[in-house]
Amino acid sequence: MTWEDLVSKFINQFFPPLKTTYLRNEIINFLQKPNETFNEACERFKDLLRQCPNHGFSELHQLDTLYNALNPNDQDALDSAAGGNFLDK
Repeated sequence: MTWEDLVSKFINQFFPPLKTTYLRNEIINFLQKPNETFNEACERFKDLLRQCPNHGFSELHQLDTLYNALNPNDQDALDSAAGGNFLDK
């Protein structure tokens, strides 16, 4: 049995397709809650990613999803810290 076989068996046992689909949808539809701070939103987003290690989203897609889920004030703060549009950096 190869390493890839072991990884596949592990993923299929602990992250069945239905669970993976559910978690991927949670990640895709992530939104910052109305009274949630930037740090709280980031932590919650990272928790979702950790719950689904086989989500398959690139780092750029993850950043784009998180940025677009933030409230305008937090987006502006990120843009300011980045010295321009955060997603263009």
